[in-house]
Amino acid sequence: MTTVTARIPRGFAVFPKRLLAEQGLFTVMIWGAFSVLMLVIPVVVSFFRPIEVSGWVIGLGIVQWYVLAIGCYVGGQYLELHVAHGQSRRSYLKSAFIFVPLFAAMVAALCIVTFFPEALIYHLAGWPQAVDGSHLYDHPLEVHLVFLHYWLIFTLYGAGGLFLGVAWYRGAYIGSLAIPFAVALSLIASVGMANRDGPLQFLVQEGLVPTEPNAWLATALHLLCVAVLFAVTWLCGRNVAIKKKAV
Repeated sequence: MTTVTARIPRGFAVFPKRLLAEQGLFTVMIWGAFSVLMLVIPVVVSFFRPIEVSGWVIGLGIVQWYVLAIGCYVGGQYLELHVAHGQSRRSYLKSAFIFVPLFAAMVAALCIVTFFPEALIYHLAGWPQAVDGSHLYDHPLEVHLVFLHYWLIFTLYGAGGLFLGVAWYRGAYIGSLAIPFAVALSLIASVGMANRDGPLQFLVQEGLVPTEPNAWLATALHLLCVAVLFAVTWLCGRNVAIKKKAV
């Protein structure tokens, strides 16, 4: 009796080398333009009002939505493309699960880089590079904490985007239900950051969770929510019907 071993088509290894290279190159270009813009804006604003906080910290609120958009694209368009050209659904989802935390780490590292020229500009101008909002770090140059903070957030948003992309590709009904589910998980994860906004703020206000951002709690909650998002993404995508065929 002969046993036939199923193989992944050439060019579709589980490790997402090509996906990381393509999205990484595009992200570096976007990061370069966006970081220059966010370094220039405080200089312009300084002519009209005092600069009291780090502009790059504020700008990073936009970056998390960029990561979510990339996750959506990888979960929808890339899923269709890869499966239509021979990769199995399960193999592609495994690649996507590896891609999300690695891509998040790359974006977090790029974000750290921009804090250094900003620190120089703020030092020369005599502005405080203060951090506004709830963060795991107190100063933008606390590299290890800055990296952890944004890696957790970007991984969560990337996993959320991946889930939304796969869910909407599967169907509008599932996609509609996926949105409040993903939002609920993001609110749970934000408890570790001592977020005082949203329906779970009473946990912080009542002292049921640390009133200051806690690295251990934030890491545990974010990784738990990411694991849940990966699990539901797997359920949605493991047997999803592909709408287009390879040409």
